[in-house]
Amino acid sequence: MEEFDTVEAMKQQHLKKLIRGSAEKPLRICLADGASYNVPHPEFAIVTSESLILASGPGLELESEFIVVPLHHIIRVEVAKRKTKAP
Repeated sequence: MEEFDTVEAMKQQHLKKLIRGSAEKPLRICLADGASYNVPHPEFAIVTSESLILASGPGLELESEFIVVPLHHIIRVEVAKRKTKAP
């Protein structure tokens, strides 16, 4: 059980770091059920000890004001090379 807790803690810390950088490099969170969510800015996401909370807003339109995703449902996080600027 300790090994599992350590892996989850590492995943949580790594996800927090990626989200902090999402203002410069937007993320796509991919879930086990095939759903995915783009995170255009860190203000749209909160990582807790067990979940990722995503809030709806410009660039992240959700079916409700927010969703809660258990961390163990996240199978992949894709990081954009850089945020593109409008011409």
